Amino acid sequence: MNQVTASSQNRYAVKSVGARLSLVEKAVWHARALALGFKRLVFPIRHTHRYPYVRAIPSARNYRGMIVLLDEKCNGCSLCARVCPAAALKMITVEQGEKRPVINYERCVFCGYCVDICPTEALYHTNVHDLVFMNRDSMIFMLDRFTKEPEEPEHVKKVRVVLDEERGLRYVPVGSDSE
Repeated sequence: MNQVTASSQNRYAVKSVGARLSLVEKAVWHARALALGFKRLVFPIRHTHRYPYVRAIPSARNYRGMIVLLDEKCNGCSLCARVCPAAALKMITVEQGEKRPVINYERCVFCGYCVDICPTEALYHTNVHDLVFMNRDSMIFMLDRFTKEPEEPEHVKKVRVVLDEERGLRYVPVGSDSE
């Protein structure tokens, strides 16, 4: 087993457990931890900057968003529900004994296996990647909601997340010159 200790050449170096830290080294580590805590108290790194009124857009174009079902293409084969590693998709019986999937976004990990395995391409990812749910029941999309693309609120300002070496994450409005 290894533990991380300070080094003059490298900020973090691995030191074996057999070599114990001296009392001075322990005090230095505790002082650094306290200093970092006070620094973040005064200059916090805000990962959820005014969320949900300001939302970060994904950086990649192929980012997997919410999943939507095209009901007219679905043949009820249940492959999507069987391949789902999180058991987020379940099959329900609708009129005339046909089966259709419903999704529980509380369990979904957005792996995309269901979209990839669908032989009729009845499932697809949307560009909406971020929705706020007020309770757990609203995270279960039955057939009526699962067949419609989710809409993003219009009052939301979109930002891009930029890594700043001094402050951590910084939020830049989309379309701004400082990107």
